[in-house]
Amino acid sequence: NDQVAWTNGFTVGLNPLSTLNFNVGLNLESSNNLELAQINNTTALTFGINWTPFKNATFASNFSNSIAGDRAKTNDNRNTNFDIQFAYNFNFEKDKFRKFGMQSFIRFADTFARNRDFTLITDNRTRVKILTAGLTFNFF
Repeated sequence: NDQVAWTNGFTVGLNPLSTLNFNVGLNLESSNNLELAQINNTTALTFGINWTPFKNATFASNFSNSIAGDRAKTNDNRNTNFDIQFAYNFNFEKDKFRKFGMQSFIRFADTFARNRDFTLITDNRTRVKILTAGLTFNFF
């Protein structure tokens, strides 16, 4: 075996109201490549929130940030992700066995990544922002 790795993490959730919940998480990873004599470390922090302001409507948002690199400091990687979404469900029941429903949503996501390699002298940055909307139909 030329690779030894460990991962430690936890996530804690809190529901202060029946319509509101939060969660926060932290992960620590380490990987030791014995063949290359390289130790890589990653730290990731996550945060999420879900809120149901009224029946059939949901706001959800997530944030995550991760930092990775090797112990020799030859590379450094950072990733940040944020998204927020609003969804609404429409349900119509004709009778006990015939139902029709649909869900509409709108979502915004913002992602940033930075990858640096100090041996090759590179510094790559990427940022993507995406706005999506959709409508799904359910017949059952």
